[in-house]
Amino acid sequence: MDEPAESATRLREELNALGVQAQQVDLPGVSILSIYARLVVWCRGDAFQWAGEPEPYTHPVDDPAGAASRIAERFRELRNRRRR
Repeated sequence: MDEPAESATRLREELNALGVQAQQVDLPGVSILSIYARLVVWCRGDAFQWAGEPEPYTHPVDDPAGAASRIAERFRELRNRRRR
């Protein structure tokens, strides 16, 4: 199993390729990507997790491209809400 920092770095690179910028903070046992207001991704062990409605979203760390696609979609949803 990868370390959270390695998984978060791969996710951050995938997000960057989609035009979504993220700040990464690595702590013991968890890495955090701060992307947008109310959009923070945690990487612990084998899953990425981020806030959703009504429940948190999760995605396996072995698919960073798939997670990035879902997170980029969530980013666009939140950004569009703020523009209204």
